[in-house]
Amino acid sequence: MKKYFLISASLILVSLFSCKKEQVIEQNVNELSIEAAVNKLKTPLKPKPLRWADEELLFLDDLANNSIIGLGETTHGSREFFQTKHRFFKYLVENQRFKIFAMEADFGESILINEAIQNGNTAAIRGLMREKMLYKWVWKTEEVAVFLEWMSDYNIGKSEEDKVQYVGVDMVANEYYSNFLASYLAETSPTLLPKATPILEDAERLIGKGAKSSEEELTQLENELEQLFVDFSNEKESIIEASSTKAFELNSQYFKVLFQIIANRQTTDYSKFPRDQFMAENALWYQHFFDDKKMVISAHDLHIGNITNDIKAPLEFSNAMGSYLKAQIGEAYQTVGFSFSGGKFNARQVLRNNEPTEPVSNSWFLPIEDGAINGQFYTIEDPAFIIATSQLEDNLAWRAFEREDPTKIIIGAVFYPESRYVHLFPYKSSHFDYLIHFKITNPTLIFQE
Repeated sequence: MKKYFLISASLILVSLFSCKKEQVIEQNVNELSIEAAVNKLKTPLKPKPLRWADEELLFLDDLANNSIIGLGETTHGSREFFQTKHRFFKYLVENQRFKIFAMEADFGESILINEAIQNGNTAAIRGLMREKMLYKWVWKTEEVAVFLEWMSDYNIGKSEEDKVQYVGVDMVANEYYSNFLASYLAETSPTLLPKATPILEDAERLIGKGAKSSEEELTQLENELEQLFVDFSNEKESIIEASSTKAFELNSQYFKVLFQIIANRQTTDYSKFPRDQFMAENALWYQHFFDDKKMVISAHDLHIGNITNDIKAPLEFSNAMGSYLKAQIGEAYQTVGFSFSGGKFNARQVLRNNEPTEPVSNSWFLPIEDGAINGQFYTIEDPAFIIATSQLEDNLAWRAFEREDPTKIIIGAVFYPESRYVHLFPYKSSHFDYLIHFKITNPTLIFQE
């Protein structure tokens, strides 16, 4: 009995000591400088994302418990950012059964590219990218091509259930939807086609790429499309019988994307621009369409973040897609924002109020502003690392830093080298669940036309 008492007492003391030690470690982290805390809490990464081994990416297993992961980019033109998405998605596909890669790309163009990916037609990918992608340069890069080719190769020999899907959630212009719908109606509802043809032709003329139209023309087109959609829906049973339920759902969504394009063009107040809301709706629609399979969404940080327009920013912006997804599915949506200390990136350049140039390689030159999180991370020696923002919330130095209204470098398709302040966007920890930081970045390799 005495021996049992001594063993129990020893175990209690060991347990108390362990708890005390954990509390001391936690307390120490909370009282460290930001640099020291980040060094303790980060997961270090090597500089070349495509060379990361699975063993280095085990932190993704925690993220994989969620149904949608948003992967951002703080510039559109940094090689390492897209290569990170490539490597992350590959890991999530092979280890966590993720199947859908959604992108800030046109809904319609992606249908055509995904068809090649589903058929394992890897040789066709680059030609489709050159011909079908509507954004002139942002995604027409070697990094995107290598990734889409990997998706295509992965699908070879796979069952339909196991194939990965490439989808676009953006609504750039009516470059493809009129033709998609006309072809579908020719096969499934020849009686509706004569009524639909002039309306779909008007839609191509009024909201096609580069088209200009008046408010009155847009309103009339919207009304005509709404009536056509009612007629289309009324024939649902016969149309499905002539095709399939999935085909009917997809073509119904084409109508909805046309309405989204019209709504975007009718909106003049950019703070109320509905594009991000529509991208969130399209992402959720696609997930349901593919039987609720897990999804990665790739877009700019200002789209994937849980960001609302109630913060003061140097440029006007609307609520982010990520804020709508958080509102819809809560913590089932997790985000990874991107950061860098310096290096080069591609963007269209604006100098002295001139028109934007063609995309060129730009540099973010030192010093990094003290008020930017990029500056806080600059002193970390690792070439890259990832950290959960929640891990920093209790650090006293980080709390003090956040009270000083910190910023984060944000560069879209356009860069203002003479007015860098416009790229210093207000930052809150709630914007992203994780941050991945690169010390130095390199520009993407844009296709030569």
